Amino acid sequence: MNRVSFAFFRSFLGLTIIFPSLVGCFSSTQVAPPPPAKVALISETLPHYSASGKILLATQGEKNSGDLEFSLSSNLEGRLQIFVPVLGTLLYEIRVDPQQFMMLDYREKAYWLDANVALVREDWLGMDLTLEELSWIIWGRIPQDHFQAWKGKFSSESTVELIQNETKFTLTLAPNGLIQGMVKQWRETVLYEVQIRDYTTNTKQVLPRRIQVVQKSKGNRLVLVMSEINEDEASTPFPGFQPPEGLRSVY
Repeated sequence: MNRVSFAFFRSFLGLTIIFPSLVGCFSSTQVAPPPPAKVALISETLPHYSASGKILLATQGEKNSGDLEFSLSSNLEGRLQIFVPVLGTLLYEIRVDPQQFMMLDYREKAYWLDANVALVREDWLGMDLTLEELSWIIWGRIPQDHFQAWKGKFSSESTVELIQNETKFTLTLAPNGLIQGMVKQWRETVLYEVQIRDYTTNTKQVLPRRIQVVQKSKGNRLVLVMSEINEDEASTPFPGFQPPEGLRSVY
């Protein structure tokens, strides 16, 4: 069984314009610059996040869907479980931290454990989506320490670019500063595009409810629809990378 079949578990310039007057004299007119984009930031430590809902991934011409349980800890330990709708049978699970990436296939009773690097993320997820970037998306805002690590360029009232070396993010923001869209580029290549189509207000704060991540060059698309979001500490700790009994290592 190959990895592709599990790909889904896998923004001041002050502008002065000088106009020639109709009488041949020159006068200068100061045009006030647009206000910079307002970026919503998480000022404190990244909170714990957990949610349940639905997942859809279209990759390599194949569509897959299921129920999901997802959690991401304050120190970027993530767990994604995929279940058969209605029946609740656990099919797949991803466990990931900044160093390691584990994929568990309960149907085939197998697991893969690898380094959390770009090639592995592209192989399993269909796109190079890091835990840091995923945290921006699920919160709809950027942790302040993450934001300060990037060079910000404010293009308009609703757009900001974050640049670090040859990687650039272009964020489209709502009037309240929450992320509505995000494009990740490496040099001139678009790696993926994000659309947040809906925010929910039934939590302690406004959070994304419907998220779509598209990798157009390969035709991959990931959709997350969160039905329940919990911002409290996890009741179940991150299980680590010790596989359950009965699963064999593929490597």
